[in-house]
Amino acid sequence: AECQSEIRTRRNRLLVESDHTQLPDSPLTDEQKAAYQTYRQTLRDLPQTYADATSIDQVNFPSI
Repeated sequence: AECQSEIRTRRNRLLVESDHTQLPDSPLTDEQKAAYQTYRQTLRDLPQTYADATSIDQVNFPSI
């Protein structure tokens, strides 16, 4: 439970840090926006992907 809480906390921070990439006036190319969409979906899926993790060290956070 503690590990899941830490996963969610880190994931939420990373999502907030990349929110700007999805705004309509973002200067990113369509290709870059698509890459960020994939990255953000991977972040959203982390709690399910690592449901059995007992340590945050077991979690492979995506990078962009």
